[in-house]
Amino acid sequence: MFAFNSTRRWVSMFAAAALFGMLPSVSKAAGVQVYKQEIVGAKPGQAQLFFNDPLFFDREVQKAWNTARPLIEQRIGSELRKAHYGDYHLYDIHVKLAQSGVVRLAPYGTSAMKISYVLKNNHVDAKVDIPWVPGFLEPKFNVNFDATVSIIVTLPRIGAPTKVTWVGAQLDRVTVSPGNLSGSIAKFFVDHFTTGGSRELLRRAMTYANTHLQTRIDLPLRNVDTLIANAAKLGYNAITSRVQGNNLLVTLIKRPNVIPQGANAQMLQR
Repeated sequence: MFAFNSTRRWVSMFAAAALFGMLPSVSKAAGVQVYKQEIVGAKPGQAQLFFNDPLFFDREVQKAWNTARPLIEQRIGSELRKAHYGDYHLYDIHVKLAQSGVVRLAPYGTSAMKISYVLKNNHVDAKVDIPWVPGFLEPKFNVNFDATVSIIVTLPRIGAPTKVTWVGAQLDRVTVSPGNLSGSIAKFFVDHFTTGGSRELLRRAMTYANTHLQTRIDLPLRNVDTLIANAAKLGYNAITSRVQGNNLLVTLIKRPNVIPQGANAQMLQR
């Protein structure tokens, strides 16, 4: 997937005190850029961009969500059917989560970053079995909510895997349309989903596929690790990693008097 080749373009940047201070502005897309840089004397030389995937995280998080979404939808439906609501219970439940979201990158401490996947307008429709109400009246209501799935990923380092360490979710907004429910029953379900136990049930269910999401995102991150490992064999044995804008920016640095290893020592010079 990653290759060193002769089509690289040079960019002039990186002041000695702040290597990332002069990077060009980045788009809202969530991507990866990897540079190589040699220290010439006591000063950093030009940084060479040799890998750029401006949609890396957009693509990989979307692929992971495509497989996790139906599992989470099933989980929400199953949990709501089993939930206890006193004399009431829910049935004929339909869950439709957003097919895609917005990926945002942010620093997370000094050695990690946070991927936030913002999912708007998720829907749950349900009917309510009320013992004293005839079934043909089909009492029902609708829940609409926004959620953010958060994924913590270690920043790239030489000799250590870049990987997901935690996945969680939060609900940013919950709105209940009581439909043809009325009175105290309508208030009961509005409260239960906006501030009560059902809100927490939805949040927990959104994290149901966290192991699945972690695996799906870990796999492409291994390709970044392979690129770093190959560059380290060629003498690029220092690294800086940083989130800027909505990009992960990695610079591999070759210091003076570092002897490349292996038969392909000239690979980066071709």
